[in-house]
Amino acid sequence: MLLLLLLLQLLLLLLLLLLLLLLLLLLLLPLLLLLLLLLLLLLLQLQQLLLLLLLLLLLLLLLLLLLLLLHYYYYYYYYYYYYYYYYYYYYYNYNYYY
Repeated sequence: MLLLLLLLQLLLLLLLLLLLLLLLLLLLLPLLLLLLLLLLLLLLQLQQLLLLLLLLLLLLLLLLLLLLLLHYYYYYYYYYYYYYYYYYYYYYNYNYYY
């Protein structure tokens, strides 16, 4: 019975990892397709279209960087701010009442 539960847990963990991998692939797929198109245009040497797509790729990468920075700002600033706020709030209330 315990072995069955362990196998089930391992199977669920593998399924979760597979879903995460699929999500990552879906997020990176447009970027990979754009890179493939850039390589094709490099081979065909279409200069204007190549420059346009390079600018598009640069804008996409800047947007991804901005989203990443916003995510980290939100996580580290707000999460820890509220954590310490509630920690000190309960700490001081505890000292006040007892």
